[in-house]
Order: sequence, then structure tokens, then C-alpha cells
Amino acid sequence: MNVSGKSVSKAARELGFSHSDIIITHDDMQRELGKISIKNGGSANGHNGIKSVIEHLKTDEFRRLRIGIGRPPNDDRTHDTVSNFVLSRVPPDEMEIYSNDVFPRCKDELFKSLH
Repeated sequence: MNVSGKSVSKAARELGFSHSDIIITHDDMQRELGKISIKNGGSANGHNGIKSVIEHLKTDEFRRLRIGIGRPPNDDRTHDTVSNFVLSRVPPDEMEIYSNDVFPRCKDELFKSLH
């Protein structure tokens, strides 16, 4: 995800998508586990993958579906702790929450945002 901007930009060019057609789905530590929101444009808020997409598209005008993953243990925001937190395997109990609740809500929110 951290270097996905190049791929997103290439796909948009080759498929003829405008920036307003793009929806990036990403994790968000600013939201509690399972909370979702859709955002149109704006800054990357420290998310390296979104920074990469903005850099390669040369705009921040695309939609983002943000999925809350909560914070690292003890709210430790050091680089290593954050990296380990976002890159570690999702625990089975959390995966169940995503599968049974969060992902269906994401689908519903995405369809609502298209109308």
C-alpha cells in the first residue's frame, strides 16, 4: 500500500478513469476498530499509501473509504510500533468483526456514495 500510487496512476491512465472515479480503501488508525467513513479529497493524514497516490495522481481529489483499525497497544506511535501494528496479521476475533460486520457496511456505503 505504501507505494501504490504508481499502480493507481497507471491503471487510471490505461483505463481512462478520472480522479473522481477512483475510490481508495485503506486502514485508518484515527478511527476505532470497525468504524468506516468516506472522504472526498483532502490530506493524507500521515498515511503513506495515500501520500503515494496523491503524489502520483498529482491531486488529492479522489474518494477514500477509510476503515478504522484502532490504535497500537498503549497508543504507542513510534515508527516501529506503528509499522508492526498495521502490517501484522489481523487477529481472528477482529477478522470475524471485519467479515461479518465491517465489510458488508463498506459495500453499502460505497453503493450509497455512488448515487
